[in-house]
Amino acid sequence: MRSLQQACFSATREGRSQVHMRIGEFQEADGGTLVLDEITETPITVQSTLLRAVERGRIRMVGDVREIEVDVRVIATSNRDVRDAIRSGIFRSDLYYRLASVQIHIPPLRERVEDIPLLVKYFIEELNRREGFGVLGVDEEVMDVLKRRKWEGNVRELKNLVESLAIRKREGWIRMEDLRVVLLGGEQQLLSGFNLREEIERLKRGLIMMALRETNGNISKAADMLGISRQWLSKMMRNLGIKKDGNDC
Repeated sequence: MRSLQQACFSATREGRSQVHMRIGEFQEADGGTLVLDEITETPITVQSTLLRAVERGRIRMVGDVREIEVDVRVIATSNRDVRDAIRSGIFRSDLYYRLASVQIHIPPLRERVEDIPLLVKYFIEELNRREGFGVLGVDEEVMDVLKRRKWEGNVRELKNLVESLAIRKREGWIRMEDLRVVLLGGEQQLLSGFNLREEIERLKRGLIMMALRETNGNISKAADMLGISRQWLSKMMRNLGIKKDGNDC
């Protein structure tokens, strides 16, 4: 697996008879735009290299002494307050000020609920086109629930949920019974006489597994998405028999 520094700034490796060059994202983006997603997650050891590349327009390939000129426009994104990351000591202030020439603040999804119907419609249409489904949309009751959710995972969380609903439904309207099944992580519906303890456990399991799959098994990010501490999430995963990849043990 390539490190972030190798991915961004290229690497060279010796072959039997010649040097084989592996192009990195910075060199590949020469003359264009490079998007660095979740910039605050960049290791502090790589940030100094990134700062030099942005300031000087020159990069040095990993394992090489030569520098290469590049003309790259950098767009950096983050779902957390970068200034908080600076105060925490995990992000360099000089890199922030170099990247922050133009800032665009996108409010979290929970603060722009008017966008949710448009996003739901778009996600469903894309899945219908790609998979040949015939999903018509979500009914008013489901839409009302979607508008009232906190969406800690923002648009990605909404996209994941809508796609799960559409894949299950395949055609027709998505209704509350579909939403319950997806959120509960099973086919059992809420009926009279159900066991409250079992249903709460099922709901916890479904939400935890969904968060882990959405964050590719990153327990800290999944905990943030669920609004709980990492320690508490780890304890619930052990109690419920859930593995890091979001599957049952």
